[in-house]
Amino acid sequence: MKRVGIFVEDRKFNDLGFKTFIETKRPDDVVQFVQIVESKPFDSQDPFDLIIHKSFHLLEKNKDKYAQFQNYVQSNPSTKFIDQMDAVNLILNRYEQFRGIANAIQSAGLIDDVIIPSFCQCTGNFDSDIQALHEAKLKFPAICKPLNSHGNADVHKMMLLFKEADLKLIRSDSVLQSFENHDGFLLKAYVIGDFLHLVSQSVPNINDLDVDKELIKRAVDALRTHLGLDLINIDFVVLSKADHKQRLAIIDVNIFPNYKCVPDFFFHLENLVREKLNLPKLTSPEIFKQ
Repeated sequence: MKRVGIFVEDRKFNDLGFKTFIETKRPDDVVQFVQIVESKPFDSQDPFDLIIHKSFHLLEKNKDKYAQFQNYVQSNPSTKFIDQMDAVNLILNRYEQFRGIANAIQSAGLIDDVIIPSFCQCTGNFDSDIQALHEAKLKFPAICKPLNSHGNADVHKMMLLFKEADLKLIRSDSVLQSFENHDGFLLKAYVIGDFLHLVSQSVPNINDLDVDKELIKRAVDALRTHLGLDLINIDFVVLSKADHKQRLAIIDVNIFPNYKCVPDFFFHLENLVREKLNLPKLTSPEIFKQ
């Protein structure tokens, strides 16, 4: 029997109902799920064939514990992770995240259909920041975000800048991203391996939206492949059609989002785990509805 650990903060564990997921009886008894708790040493809770995790909450509350988890990952190369730490760490740096997104879309040949807003990295030095802005051909208005997306409360603070002189407001390592007020709407793509669920506040039923779902799927697959991530949320802006052609803009990627809006989340999550462990997949989500 394969043993799979789930390591997320308690609030997320409870909010998504992982206790019920762990206690659910599988029809084939080929996999066992257990909760990994941060109050105990990680190596005292193994062995694990695979670990599902969203561990960077520790960056804000217990950096030593986060370092211990990183060491555990490096010390157990035979254990699979959803998602791999090197891929996760890239996303935690917003500049590297935007670079990865741009490279993924370009490599997939989607650059004419999927827009990546211009971006650049700033340090708080006015002269070098002006140069970086010009080299990126970034236009105002622009959103200024902290370089790191996790680590303390300040990482969520953002500023909207309207002119070059506003760069003097930047005090630390940051990322600037063009903010264009497109005539479009926000579309969220929740990804669980090769499963995709779309959500928009514009309409209650996504099937009523006039969107190019094939283009969205191609963009999602490109990001999954290039970034090496399976549990992500991608924020798209669906732009108004020009010349009867639909275009998208990617504005953000988040790791292991809140999947409460995704029907049969546990079914799709377990089948992703089973795929990684070369186990037969479940054929129905009914075991999670009993």
